[in-house]
Amino acid sequence: MAYKGWVDYPQAAAIILGENIGTNITAYLASLTANKAAKRAARAHFIFNVLGVVWMLLLFYPFIALVDRIMPRLPGNPDDLPNHLALFHTLFNLVNISLLIAFVPKIASLVEWLVKEKPERRLSHFKYLNNTSWGSGELNFSEAQQAIRKLGELGKSMFDQFLYIHSKPH
Repeated sequence: MAYKGWVDYPQAAAIILGENIGTNITAYLASLTANKAAKRAARAHFIFNVLGVVWMLLLFYPFIALVDRIMPRLPGNPDDLPNHLALFHTLFNLVNISLLIAFVPKIASLVEWLVKEKPERRLSHFKYLNNTSWGSGELNFSEAQQAIRKLGELGKSMFDQFLYIHSKPH
Protein backbone atom coordinates (compact mmCIF):
# COMPACT_ATOMS: atom_id res chain seq x y z
CA MET A 1 0.00 0.00 0.00
CA ALA A 2 2.87 2.36 0.77
CA TYR A 3 4.64 1.49 -2.47
CA LYS A 4 1.46 2.33 -4.41
CA GLY A 5 1.14 5.61 -2.50
CA TRP A 6 -2.10 4.67 -0.73
CA VAL A 7 -0.51 5.28 2.68
CA ASP A 8 2.47 7.44 3.54
CA TYR A 9 5.65 6.39 5.32
CA PRO A 10 4.49 7.11 8.92
CA GLN A 11 1.19 5.32 8.28
CA ALA A 12 3.02 2.30 6.88
CA ALA A 13 5.33 2.30 9.92
CA ALA A 14 2.26 2.39 12.20
CA ILE A 15 0.82 -0.59 10.28
CA ILE A 16 4.05 -2.47 10.99
CA LEU A 17 3.59 -1.82 14.71
CA GLY A 18 0.01 -3.05 14.51
CA GLU A 19 1.19 -6.16 12.68
CA ASN A 20 3.62 -6.86 15.53
CA ILE A 21 0.68 -7.09 17.91
CA GLY A 22 -1.67 -8.74 15.42
CA THR A 23 0.59 -11.70 14.74
CA ASN A 24 0.26 -12.67 18.40
CA ILE A 25 -3.28 -13.88 17.82
CA THR A 26 -2.10 -17.05 16.08
CA ALA A 27 0.17 -17.98 18.99
CA TYR A 28 -2.60 -17.17 21.44
CA LEU A 29 -5.17 -19.28 19.58
CA ALA A 30 -2.72 -22.18 19.30
CA SER A 31 -2.07 -22.00 23.03
CA LEU A 32 -5.73 -22.28 24.04
CA THR A 33 -5.62 -26.07 24.05
CA ALA A 34 -1.92 -26.37 24.76
CA ASN A 35 0.00 -27.00 27.95
CA LYS A 36 0.93 -24.42 30.58
CA ALA A 37 4.32 -23.65 29.01
CA ALA A 38 2.78 -22.88 25.61
CA LYS A 39 0.13 -20.67 27.22
CA ARG A 40 2.81 -18.78 29.11
CA ALA A 41 4.97 -18.38 26.00
CA ALA A 42 2.03 -16.96 24.04
CA ARG A 43 1.20 -14.50 26.82
CA ALA A 44 4.84 -13.44 27.15
CA HIS A 45 5.07 -12.87 23.40
CA PHE A 46 1.96 -10.70 23.52
CA ILE A 47 3.15 -8.67 26.53
CA PHE A 48 6.59 -8.20 24.98
CA ASN A 49 5.13 -6.87 21.73
CA VAL A 50 2.54 -4.63 23.40
CA LEU A 51 5.22 -3.06 25.62
CA GLY A 52 7.37 -2.53 22.55
CA VAL A 53 4.59 -0.76 20.68
CA VAL A 54 3.78 1.40 23.71
CA TRP A 55 7.30 2.79 24.00
CA MET A 56 7.47 3.15 20.22
CA LEU A 57 4.29 5.25 20.15
CA LEU A 58 5.91 7.63 22.62
CA LEU A 59 8.94 8.04 20.36
CA PHE A 60 7.28 7.37 16.99
CA TYR A 61 8.27 10.48 15.00
CA PRO A 62 11.80 10.79 16.44
CA PHE A 63 12.32 7.08 15.64
CA ILE A 64 11.14 7.59 12.05
CA ALA A 65 13.56 10.52 11.77
CA LEU A 66 16.38 8.28 13.05
CA VAL A 67 15.57 5.66 10.41
CA ASP A 68 15.59 8.41 7.75
CA ARG A 69 19.05 9.55 8.91
CA ILE A 70 20.43 6.00 8.82
CA MET A 71 18.86 5.02 5.48
CA PRO A 72 20.10 7.02 2.49
CA ARG A 73 17.57 8.60 0.11
CA LEU A 74 14.11 9.83 0.94
CA PRO A 75 11.21 7.59 1.96
CA GLY A 76 8.91 9.65 -0.28
CA ASN A 77 10.37 7.88 -3.30
CA PRO A 78 8.36 4.66 -3.86
CA ASP A 79 11.52 2.77 -4.81
CA ASP A 80 13.24 3.71 -1.52
CA LEU A 81 10.23 3.31 0.77
CA PRO A 82 10.49 -0.51 1.17
CA ASN A 83 14.08 -0.11 2.42
CA HIS A 84 13.01 2.50 4.97
CA LEU A 85 10.16 0.30 6.19
CA ALA A 86 12.41 -2.76 6.42
CA LEU A 87 14.94 -0.79 8.45
CA PHE A 88 12.17 0.64 10.63
CA HIS A 89 10.88 -2.86 11.40
CA THR A 90 14.34 -4.35 11.99
CA LEU A 91 15.55 -1.44 14.11
CA PHE A 92 12.32 -1.43 16.13
CA ASN A 93 12.75 -5.13 16.96
CA LEU A 94 16.43 -4.76 17.85
CA VAL A 95 15.82 -1.74 20.09
CA ASN A 96 12.78 -3.42 21.64
CA ILE A 97 14.82 -6.50 22.54
CA SER A 98 17.62 -4.32 23.90
CA LEU A 99 15.22 -2.31 26.07
CA LEU A 100 13.06 -5.16 27.34
CA ILE A 101 15.71 -7.82 27.95
CA ALA A 102 16.27 -6.38 31.43
CA PHE A 103 12.55 -6.84 32.20
CA VAL A 104 12.37 -10.52 31.25
CA PRO A 105 12.20 -11.68 34.92
CA LYS A 106 9.33 -9.24 35.58
CA ILE A 107 7.51 -10.33 32.41
CA ALA A 108 8.03 -13.97 33.40
CA SER A 109 6.57 -13.29 36.87
CA LEU A 110 3.58 -11.56 35.32
CA VAL A 111 3.01 -14.45 32.91
CA GLU A 112 3.29 -17.00 35.74
CA TRP A 113 0.68 -14.99 37.64
CA LEU A 114 -1.60 -14.84 34.57
CA VAL A 115 -1.27 -18.54 33.77
CA LYS A 116 -1.52 -20.24 37.10
CA GLU A 117 -0.05 -23.62 37.93
CA LYS A 118 -2.88 -26.13 37.92
CA PRO A 119 -2.67 -29.05 40.29
CA GLU A 120 -1.51 -32.04 38.33
CA ARG A 121 -4.24 -34.62 37.94
CA ARG A 122 -2.67 -37.99 38.38
CA LEU A 123 -4.74 -41.10 38.39
CA SER A 124 -2.15 -42.94 40.41
CA HIS A 125 1.29 -42.48 41.85
CA PHE A 126 3.88 -44.80 43.18
CA LYS A 127 4.57 -43.98 46.75
CA TYR A 128 7.14 -46.71 47.24
CA LEU A 129 9.10 -46.49 44.00
CA ASN A 130 12.35 -44.67 44.27
CA ASN A 131 13.26 -42.77 41.09
CA THR A 132 16.97 -43.37 41.66
CA SER A 133 16.53 -47.06 40.83
CA TRP A 134 14.16 -46.75 37.86
CA GLY A 135 16.80 -47.85 35.40
CA SER A 136 17.02 -51.41 36.70
CA GLY A 137 13.96 -53.58 37.25
CA GLU A 138 15.60 -55.92 39.76
CA LEU A 139 16.22 -53.00 42.13
CA ASN A 140 12.54 -52.06 41.93
CA PHE A 141 11.28 -55.53 42.86
CA SER A 142 10.88 -54.90 46.60
CA GLU A 143 9.34 -51.48 45.98
CA ALA A 144 6.91 -53.03 43.49
CA GLN A 145 5.97 -55.69 46.06
CA GLN A 146 5.20 -52.95 48.60
CA ALA A 147 3.10 -51.05 46.05
CA ILE A 148 1.14 -54.21 45.15
CA ARG A 149 0.62 -55.04 48.83
CA LYS A 150 -0.67 -51.51 49.48
CA LEU A 151 -2.95 -51.77 46.43
CA GLY A 152 -4.35 -55.05 47.78
CA GLU A 153 -5.00 -53.48 51.18
CA LEU A 154 -6.72 -50.53 49.55
CA GLY A 155 -8.87 -52.82 47.39
CA LYS A 156 -9.84 -54.93 50.41
CA SER A 157 -10.72 -51.83 52.41
CA MET A 158 -12.90 -50.52 49.58
CA PHE A 159 -14.64 -53.89 49.22
CA ASP A 160 -15.26 -54.09 52.99
CA GLN A 161 -16.79 -50.61 52.90
CA PHE A 162 -18.98 -51.65 49.98
CA LEU A 163 -20.22 -54.73 51.89
CA TYR A 164 -20.85 -52.67 55.02
CA ILE A 165 -22.89 -50.03 53.15
CA HIS A 166 -24.96 -52.62 51.30
CA SER A 167 -25.55 -54.82 54.34
CA LYS A 168 -27.45 -52.06 56.14
CA PRO A 169 -31.24 -52.26 55.90
CA HIS A 170 -32.66 -49.49 53.72
